[in-house]
Amino acid sequence: IFLPQDVAATFTAVVGKLSPALAAGLNVYNGQRTSIPNRDLIWANFEKVIWTDTGRKFCLPPHFVPPGSDGVPSLGSLLIVNNSKLTIEGITARGNLAQTGAFLYLALIPTDEIQTTVKDAVIEGNTAKKSFLIKNIGCTLILENCQIRNNTAGERSPGIYASFKKLVIKNSTFQSQDGGTQVSFLHAAEDLTLELEDVKFIAGKGNRGGAVLAEYVREITLRNVKFIRNTATIGAAMALINTRTVNFEGNNIFYQNEATKQAADIYIENCTDVTLKNIAFQGYGEKGYIIASSVNTFDIVNCSFSPTEAPEDNSAIPDPTFSFDGTFVRDKDDTTSITKSVDFGSDAYQAGFESIKGLTEETFSPLTIKDAKVLKLTAVEISSLVGYHGGALNIQYSKISDNKNEYTVTFDQVKVLGCKGANKGGAVYVENPPNVVISNSIFGNNHSLSGGAVEFRCIFNECNLKIKDSSFFYNYATNAGGVLKWTEREGFIEDITQVGNQALYGNTIAAVPITLKKLDNKDDAKGSVSRRLLEEKDVVDEVQSGGEYEKNLYFALMDKYGQTVKTDNSSIAVIGIPKSATSSTVKLSNQTDRASEGIYDFKGLIVTAPPGTTINLTISSEAIESTEAQDADGGDADSTSGDKLIELGFVMRDCEVGEIQTTDGACFLCGSDVPKEFQYQNNLD
Repeated sequence: IFLPQDVAATFTAVVGKLSPALAAGLNVYNGQRTSIPNRDLIWANFEKVIWTDTGRKFCLPPHFVPPGSDGVPSLGSLLIVNNSKLTIEGITARGNLAQTGAFLYLALIPTDEIQTTVKDAVIEGNTAKKSFLIKNIGCTLILENCQIRNNTAGERSPGIYASFKKLVIKNSTFQSQDGGTQVSFLHAAEDLTLELEDVKFIAGKGNRGGAVLAEYVREITLRNVKFIRNTATIGAAMALINTRTVNFEGNNIFYQNEATKQAADIYIENCTDVTLKNIAFQGYGEKGYIIASSVNTFDIVNCSFSPTEAPEDNSAIPDPTFSFDGTFVRDKDDTTSITKSVDFGSDAYQAGFESIKGLTEETFSPLTIKDAKVLKLTAVEISSLVGYHGGALNIQYSKISDNKNEYTVTFDQVKVLGCKGANKGGAVYVENPPNVVISNSIFGNNHSLSGGAVEFRCIFNECNLKIKDSSFFYNYATNAGGVLKWTEREGFIEDITQVGNQALYGNTIAAVPITLKKLDNKDDAKGSVSRRLLEEKDVVDEVQSGGEYEKNLYFALMDKYGQTVKTDNSSIAVIGIPKSATSSTVKLSNQTDRASEGIYDFKGLIVTAPPGTTINLTISSEAIESTEAQDADGGDADSTSGDKLIELGFVMRDCEVGEIQTTDGACFLCGSDVPKEFQYQNNLD
């Protein structure tokens, strides 16, 4: 160890008094660098040690501790055991090499009295052949005004590992480290309390958590922290796993972080209470900003999410500033505050939307949240983002068997503008949610194939969605539901302000077909019509038995709001014979048709039945579910299905003069070519 010459003698004397054995093994050089000692530097059981060098740069030389079999020290260039107080101030640690703990290894008994502080230090270019620049087990470690950069590790993390007790980092910068297979800058673990304040993490590289990985941590608090251009497979900035409490305070920024698999900014799994507050997220790519699963209480407050361009190679590192103030104003009577900013029908827009249609379900929405017990979004603004299901948010739930009322999702003062869902939900996609309430929020200029603003699915669970006291401006669905598209369970809208929402089917709401409506002509399918069951009034008169009906028969697929389901171009409808009629009494031909924009057009229907009678035929569509929806326990839930089989009366006229009547009841003109089946069955010449 090299010390200034004027303190070397005192230092040696003090060490000799405290520990003669240690002094005998410690080489202190009075400012001379003639050789490198091959000894451990061990601070053992000191009450207080202050290690400073105010006017110089202090270098720990390479190979500071005894080499292992491969010539590389095993535990740390600086090894500290069970000291009470230690302050390392004003030093530069550069070019050190160890198996573990390239700069500092703390192996301490975890008590409240033990604390190590590193201040005003530059720690750079150190190498841990296996892992960790600093390893701290069991004490309070404080890093303040430190520059930690360009350190490397061969196998795991070149950063800081801390477990048990407390780690505090203030006014420090971490930059440009290759994170090996775990995490770049900071691995917090095992019942640790972590505090980060005025810290920058820049260009870290890792597998999980390009900047920070937290596993089984007691509590994390972040104030005024910036994560800039970090990369990782999962959680490019942070990965939070099995952590109890996470709180963001002050003003925090996530900027241009990139994940190769998922979560460009924060990956969250099995955490108890997470509060993301006062954060500006600016990113790019299609791997999601936040991916979270199984969080007990999840609050997102006063946060903004917006895109930025991918950085160019070798471009200067930016220093973004926080500018989002969370101001939210909604006047329910104001229909002009949001203008139509997108011409959805333009060639340029359509070309851009085509470019995201190749996204798949492996593409994450910017916020993808699964199985959060209590999820609250308050004063959140999301703009111009892209996802597959959910251009801004994708909220999903697994099957819930107990305490369903405890699972809630609430939106308040949420603004989602100009987002695109490649498939469902231009702004929000929710699946199987027990309880969702969206209130006092604004959605504008969002677009998807279905659910221009919101898509609501309920495959299982007893789902509930209510949208109230909110504004919807110029949202657009290529197919169905300018504001809301729901299936399986009904989503409810009340007291909303809306302007200019559009869809092929359902400018406001699109649902599922529940019945068929007989139309006099196709134009009757335009707009909404009153729902009524066909068997009450509708009949087809003067039908010639055995002959082609001369008129087309039109039927529209209708939803519960009286709208034609114009998005259906594939389902099949069938005119059938009731079970009460025998095949020998009624025969049908040309009785199937495929929907076109929700309309069935039966041409040339042939009905053979006894002349002079009225028969009831059934009309059914495979697009209409025949069974009622059920909740997760198998009990009846609110039905979204309707009449799969409806009846239509056919009045068979008598055979007229000049016609012959077969034994099957068909009427044919005398001298006409009688169909072969009737010739065979009736022995006609």
